Amino acid sequence: HASAFAEHGTEARQRAVVEFRRRLRSLAKRRCRRRIVEALDAALDDVIARHESLRTVFPDIDGVPHQKVLAAEPGMWRRDEPAVVEISETDVIGELTELTGYRFDLSAEIPIRAQIYQTGPEDYIVGIVFHHIAFDGWSMAPMVRDIGVAYASRAQGHAPGWAPLPV
Repeated sequence: HASAFAEHGTEARQRAVVEFRRRLRSLAKRRCRRRIVEALDAALDDVIARHESLRTVFPDIDGVPHQKVLAAEPGMWRRDEPAVVEISETDVIGELTELTGYRFDLSAEIPIRAQIYQTGPEDYIVGIVFHHIAFDGWSMAPMVRDIGVAYASRAQGHAPGWAPLPV
């Protein structure tokens, strides 16, 4: 039943939020210069394209959620919002806390939400939240590695040259 699915999703999301908040300080401290914001934008697109779980929605069909993998498109993580939002340094923690509390609508939204916050002329902070349905504690190291590989490649001006994921 859809409501049972939603309740389970809420519990799973809450566990993912707790895990994310625990690691929030170290992730939030990673800053980047404006000239490489575009590389981060493209890297997030690369990682979403690489991982089907990050492009999966669960539309409700006759009261039953069904898995649907969407085609990769640039900017899926932005959700029609700007990649970079200007905020003051004092508002960063509040914005990141709000981001971690985001309630995903898995029937229509992919299970990743990210935002780049500009806190000064050359200072940026990146926040990334995953729904537990696509990301668990075991996934942290491989996902951080993939984001790092994609970012390093894009910062050098090319797409990542990684091997396909095993089935």
